[in-house]
Amino acid sequence: MRLVIDATLAQSIRSASLVAPRAVLCRDILLAILDHKHVMVLTKEIDIEWDAHVTKFTRKWRVTMKSRRQMLYLRKTVDASLREEIRKKPNDTGKIKVMLKDVILIEAAQNADYMIISFDKKAKNCIHE
Repeated sequence: MRLVIDATLAQSIRSASLVAPRAVLCRDILLAILDHKHVMVLTKEIDIEWDAHVTKFTRKWRVTMKSRRQMLYLRKTVDASLREEIRKKPNDTGKIKVMLKDVILIEAAQNADYMIISFDKKAKNCIHE
């Protein structure tokens, strides 16, 4: 399966000991993706976000994913009509900003298997309103 993986997973794996429940869960998810030979879908923007939250574990995981050819880099994924629909949402600039920040995940998923893995409840709640 081709999966879009939000950088919130990388961000959650901060501690070297990985004892925090969320860190353990994120590590287990990433290891399962690797073991089950799923593919991580990336765009330039998603790659930049992952680089901003890189840890020793996520760096090693991504190197392994790449060496096993479990990464798919997409080029043009911008969906202008989707972005326009988001901009037309009710006059809540805060929610619009949150949605536009994470629209890159939806756009990538539209060009893969429509699967996004994320811990970002804020964006999810804005989209589902």
